[in-house]
Amino acid sequence: MSYIIQTIAFQLLFLVIYDFFLKKETFFNWNRAYLLATPLLSLVLPFIKLERFKTTIPQDYVFLLPEVTVSANATQQVVTASETIIPSLNVWQWIFTLGCILSFAWFVYKLSMLFILKSKGKINRFKEYTQIEVPTESTAFSFFKNIFIGSSLLQKEHRHIIAHELVHIKEKHSWDLIFFEILRIVFWFNPLVYIYQKRVTELHEFIADAKTVKNHKKEHFQLMLQEAFQTENISFVNQFFNHSLLKKRIVMLQKSKSKKVWQLKYLLLVPLVVGMLFYTSCESESHSENDTIEGKEHTILFDKYYDLIQERLDKGESIYSISSEIIDEQKNIDIKSKEEYYKSSAVMYHVFQSFKKEDQENLKETAERIKNKTYQEYLDFANSPEGKEQRYLSSLPKYSYGKDGERLDKQEFIPFTVINKKPRFTACDNVPEKEQFNCFKEKLDAHVRATFKYPEEAQDAGIQGRVYINFRINTDGSVTILNTRAPSPILDAEGRRIIESLPTLIPGKDASGTPKPVTFAYPIVFKLNADDTNNSQ
Repeated sequence: MSYIIQTIAFQLLFLVIYDFFLKKETFFNWNRAYLLATPLLSLVLPFIKLERFKTTIPQDYVFLLPEVTVSANATQQVVTASETIIPSLNVWQWIFTLGCILSFAWFVYKLSMLFILKSKGKINRFKEYTQIEVPTESTAFSFFKNIFIGSSLLQKEHRHIIAHELVHIKEKHSWDLIFFEILRIVFWFNPLVYIYQKRVTELHEFIADAKTVKNHKKEHFQLMLQEAFQTENISFVNQFFNHSLLKKRIVMLQKSKSKKVWQLKYLLLVPLVVGMLFYTSCESESHSENDTIEGKEHTILFDKYYDLIQERLDKGESIYSISSEIIDEQKNIDIKSKEEYYKSSAVMYHVFQSFKKEDQENLKETAERIKNKTYQEYLDFANSPEGKEQRYLSSLPKYSYGKDGERLDKQEFIPFTVINKKPRFTACDNVPEKEQFNCFKEKLDAHVRATFKYPEEAQDAGIQGRVYINFRINTDGSVTILNTRAPSPILDAEGRRIIESLPTLIPGKDASGTPKPVTFAYPIVFKLNADDTNNSQ
């Protein structure tokens, strides 16, 4: 909603500048560029200085996978959160979508009117255009390289009409109108888009008139002042006879050519855009930082621990051994103190910087979020429902395991979010790095589909709910379950069975190619059908 309001406000300001300062000038091509550029500029400006929606990066080594839902109905076993066929939309989103659909249908209808008109007309092809003679119609308009003209007009002097419409064709005015038709489909609720299209339509006629009347202005005036003709009510065609435009066209034709010095008026766009950028920047700043004091404290504490870690690195210590040490220190902490928070943030930022340059570039935005996230923002998230869930997962044991299941307490590990080579199924080995996680999740869900069986005992008792399975992919690709949480032992056992039956995977590896264990939290939602629930009751 904030974006929509800003977009409409910016477009309104651009239109006010046009109507009061530029509209009456004869710099038609400049005005055309202005009317095409400013609606696009209004769509882009809110994003230039606004912070992107922040995504919380878990500062622990447990990666929470999207949940998977399994149903007692065999024909509807699994639906993942990211694979929902029908999107979950709120009322306003449905209204917006419905409006777009209706606007698109109206556009298709108007387009079909042209094809029907063309199919009924007599077609004559010329070098620069195609003429469609419309039977019993007193109309004249163009659409791309097609000039539609009524048969009654062909019986009169019509060369000026053809010359006028040829200007529209050569100047590619139809593309401008199609552009605004697309904006009308997406922003159907914005009245300013319709005003923009009206202004561009006027401008097209001024351009065509200016180029047509150079040598025969008198005849052109006489033609425009003839009896009123019926025109097709289609918003994306260039109509020669448009009653609402006739007076404006005549006035503009009588107007003297504007002096070049008045082109300086377009410089009004510079302070206007600067002001818009200032507004979006200030708004962004108000969301990103609670106050100046907190911002200064954030910088001081982050820099303090960043420098302390850098001193240890300069002495030859490994960033991964330092990060493991800090994680071990904080493993039993529910909510970190300010000092603990900035210590962990600084070490994670150092981990990012330890990667090769191309990986640092890919993860630059993630690293900056970690660096700029204040302690108050951390507390706000930690006390949110999602934060409490992650705090619980973080409290689960974090150990590495060898081939025989022995615990390797001193084994180094790094997070899934920053590990150089992600753990993967063998079928995903040749998939590009950017698609690795999607492939991993798809194969994991496919395994659940093939393995899952809703326990009959749970169905009879009407038991359903979410099972959290905390498991680790070890350095040899085997899987070890570390901990689980479930609403009943029956669902807990089934969840464990599904994960334990996973095939041997390709383990994750750090930048040097050394295998590293990676821990996941995988929520499986056991859901009974309505009929099953009623039967159980």
